[in-house]
Amino acid sequence: MLLTSANRNSSGTISDEKMRQTFERHLKDVELWLTAQPNITILDVNYNEVVGNPSRSAQMINDFLKIELEPDRMIGAVNQNLYRNRR
Repeated sequence: MLLTSANRNSSGTISDEKMRQTFERHLKDVELWLTAQPNITILDVNYNEVVGNPSRSAQMINDFLKIELEPDRMIGAVNQNLYRNRR
């Protein structure tokens, strides 16, 4: 979907709602495309889960890749002080 001048308000900007709708549509389009690719396997990693439980996330990534990375270093890279909770 193109964001044409018809999608802009009088000040020439795009509303947050329109941008949200466009972004969500794009994510769905990408997801559909990825699922149709026989040569691509995907692991969805949720940011909040990584911050909340980095050891579980590191194990999931290792299992997905079928190799043993360095889970302690992976866990150590998660800095909960950088996490911002938006409301």
